[in-house]
Amino acid sequence: MKKIWILSLLILFFALPESIGQPRYSDPPTSGIRQAFPSLRDQLVYGNIGWDVGFAMGTSHALTDIGGTADHSRFSLLDTQLDATGLNFGVFGRYRFAEMYAFKMEFNYGELSGADSLTPETSGRHNRGFCFDNQIYELAFKGEVYLPKYMLNVPFDIYGYVGLALFYHDPDLRVPDPDDFEKPSFSHFQPSIPMGFGVHYTFENDFRIGYNIGWRKTFTDHLEGVSTQHSRGNDSFYFNAINISYFLRPRR
Repeated sequence: MKKIWILSLLILFFALPESIGQPRYSDPPTSGIRQAFPSLRDQLVYGNIGWDVGFAMGTSHALTDIGGTADHSRFSLLDTQLDATGLNFGVFGRYRFAEMYAFKMEFNYGELSGADSLTPETSGRHNRGFCFDNQIYELAFKGEVYLPKYMLNVPFDIYGYVGLALFYHDPDLRVPDPDDFEKPSFSHFQPSIPMGFGVHYTFENDFRIGYNIGWRKTFTDHLEGVSTQHSRGNDSFYFNAINISYFLRPRR
């Protein structure tokens, strides 16, 4: 049911009315060099310089030693177990200080899970019987780089980002024989490097809707609560999210 809901949101996003492709304002008088390199005034009046605040909702996915879609854990989105999809919610504030650059601060909550029973039967993990649930509380700071819209001639803003984040987690690991299993110790606070890309559209009333996908490079192998012989590096996770925000347009 979650997948149908998420798919419906994505279809709605990419099937917006034709009117969104129309410019929100009359183009300022430009010619020659000024058209290729807009002045700061043109950016402030006709561009997207300023703050926007909003929220995000979507899905979260774990890439760990427990679960997966192959015989061993893989550093790949192809290792995503769709049956273990969790929910992701967040709030954010973003300041776009130039045509191509923005700074974003956000707080995210995500649900992660995985189960050996969902791996292929040929996997050495299938009969091990481990499973886990985890909750991520993340504070992230990101720098965004935008493709110049005046050069692409598209109504959408397209961007990539990278940043730094700190998250808290406390995994709930379940094993077949807990009496003979000693859980390892590890820090519940961990740093990560979020990176990804996104797109958004700003309506005439200054509301924005968009989508982004963001992978988190972590420095721990204990997102699931254990490090095993099947590990091929540190664990990671990623978020898919629909973003809705309001653009606080500067006064002219």
